This record gives sequence, C-alpha cells and structure tokens, in this order.
Amino acid sequence: MKDLQDARNKTEGYHRGGEYFNGPPYGLAYDDSYLYLKLPDDLDLDDLQLVLSGNPLVKIQNSSGLIFDGFTLQGRSTGIRIDELSTNATIRNCIILGAAYGVMTNADYTLVEWCEFTVPGLDTFNEELMKIKTYIYFLMKERGLEGGLVYSRKVPAPRFLESRYNYIHSVFDGDGLGQFDDSTIHHNIYHDCFDNAVEFEPNVKGKAGANLNFYENKVSGFSRGYLSHQQNGVDREQAKREGWLMKGPHYVHHNVIIADGDVNLGWKPWTIIKSRPWDNHMRIVYAHNLIYGRTKTDLFWYKPDWESGLANMTWLSNVILLPEGVATEPVPFFANSNALLAPSTNPKLTGEDGFYVTAISDLDYTNNAPQYNPGPFKTGYDITPDWPRPAARAYAPE
Repeated sequence: MKDLQDARNKTEGYHRGGEYFNGPPYGLAYDDSYLYLKLPDDLDLDDLQLVLSGNPLVKIQNSSGLIFDGFTLQGRSTGIRIDELSTNATIRNCIILGAAYGVMTNADYTLVEWCEFTVPGLDTFNEELMKIKTYIYFLMKERGLEGGLVYSRKVPAPRFLESRYNYIHSVFDGDGLGQFDDSTIHHNIYHDCFDNAVEFEPNVKGKAGANLNFYENKVSGFSRGYLSHQQNGVDREQAKREGWLMKGPHYVHHNVIIADGDVNLGWKPWTIIKSRPWDNHMRIVYAHNLIYGRTKTDLFWYKPDWESGLANMTWLSNVILLPEGVATEPVPFFANSNALLAPSTNPKLTGEDGFYVTAISDLDYTNNAPQYNPGPFKTGYDITPDWPRPAARAYAPE
C-alpha cells in the first residue's frame, strides 16, 4: 500500500528490472484508505473479456479494502478468490460467465454488488434436454457446477458478507449464504437456478450458518428448491455426535418467490422451501413474503422424522398462492396470519389470524372492497425493531 501511495506521485512510472516504463492512466488508484482496481471509463465492456485458464481466474491476496470494479471474467473455474487477509473487499460491476463459483471468499466484510453471474447458453441447453426428458440436475452435478455467485470453504466461516443488487440467472446454484455467519443477501434477482437459488445450509463441519438475513429479493423460474435450509450430507445421529448442527437463526422476509415449470416438457419445481435441520432449536422465520407457485409444487419439504428439526420454524404474515399446488400436511411448526390460496385448506398454516381461499375467483380486488380482507396482520409479528440488521459498513464514495 505504501508503494502504491508513493507511485501515485511518480512521473517516471514503475521500476521493473532496471527499466522504467509509464503505467496506464487506469488500473490501480489509491484514495481515502482504499485501493481501487478499475477499467477505464471509455472502454466498451461489450468488446472486452478477461479470459484466463487458471483456477481461480483472479486472486485477491493481502489487500484489505480492495475495490475490484468493472471487469468481465469468463472461465471454467472460480471467478474471483479472496484470501482471509483481504477484509473489506468489494466486488462491483463485474460480469462472471461460465464459472463454477463466482466469488470464493475467506475474508470478513466482503461486499458483492451490481454483478451478473450466469452460464451462457445454459437456458437453451436445458430446453433441449427437457425435450428428451433428460434431467439437467445430474448433468450439472457431474461437472461440478454446484457453486454460486458467493461461496466460502473456510472453517470457521467468514462473517459479515453482504450481497446486494446482483443478477444471478441460468446457473446451477445461485448463492451459498450458509457458508457465512452474520451475513445478509438483499435486493438480488435469481432466475432459472436449476438446483437451489440460495442455500442456507453450511454443509461443512465446523460451520454454523448463524444469523443470516435474506430479504427483498426476487426468486423465480425453474428450480428444484428455491430456498434450502437442509442439513445435508449426514444423518441426525452423526450430526449430533460430530457437531454438524446449524445454529441459525435464518430470517427470510419481504421476498417475492415465483415457482414455475413447464408440464409439457416434463419440467416442474420440486419444492419451494427445503427445510431439514436436525437441530430442534434452530430458528427459521418466514415473514411478509409473497410466494406464488404457478405450477403444482409442494410449499415445503417434509418427512415425519424431521418434525423436531422444524419445531422452531415460524411462518408469519406471508401471502402464499398455490392454485395448483400443495400446502403440505401436517404443519410441524408455528404459523399465523398467513393468507393462503390452495386447492385444499390448511388452517394450521393460515393460523388463527390468517385466511384462505380455494380458487382465484374468490379473490376480488377490483372494486376497492375485496371480498376477503384480512385487515392489518396481527401486531407483534413485524420484523422490526428487534430483528438483526446488516452490519454497518463504510465504503469509499461512489
């Protein structure tokens, strides 16, 4: 950092092997305790790709406060890897194409914003597979594309990840929020994530997936499971014996989740919420979400031997539209103040202060006097002010 500060004021450029050369007017800049890495403003990003064959494509090491801004990366590996010493790194305005993982970070206080993460051509490829009744899930698993825009393998987990304003589409997995603690994802769009859009499960021994917030996102398109809290890879006894239990809490609120499918092509969503934590005291709260299953799907994944793992799950003040779907029975958790549209009613899911209808025609909001008016949801079920908030962050000026 000191060298970069000094070099900013040197007109002779940088010294390499006894020769001086003038550096470009872009790339590295230092200001207000931040190190920037940025492309020139007049460069046409449509004609530029930074294409490398290594893994990862880009390494960020020992660079606390680095801002990596405006690059296009393409390659069959990890896009950007951030080491533990590079705290407060910001990945901004990047397009990451075809990578197994977008950003693999081991550092606390990583910010990923305004990025796009996709696999070009995957939608078209999937459509062709569906025509011959082939399942893309197994194909992608075999090729190791089960990554996401943000992910970590560090134990213990890094903390205070924030992912916001990103567009994640036509990939296998969207994000690995469960690989972090005390972290938040908000204002992202997830579309056509062919396995899970967001995985809250840590899936690694020694990680907790503790205190996670997922709010004001849109999740849509084809998916096997849109949001996943499952304790995967081990059975209940092994989880208890070896300490693989998730801590929670997980707060999922104010999101729009649209489950889609194409029955003619044999494609349908499996379930909207995958919830299989082994820990009886794991808190998962769904509140103020709009969930719409356009095609038949289960609302949540359920098996009787998982009842105790879901005992501390809570559904409050959600609007759930499943005109062809299933509001799973029984409901092994507490629910209240939910509005439900489904072919069959489920009083335990709607709760005492909620309501349900069995046909869309029963919902009439055209005359400003709706037939069903639940009024304000019961007080005390709002998410403020005692719910955790994202950690306060300070960034360089835009």
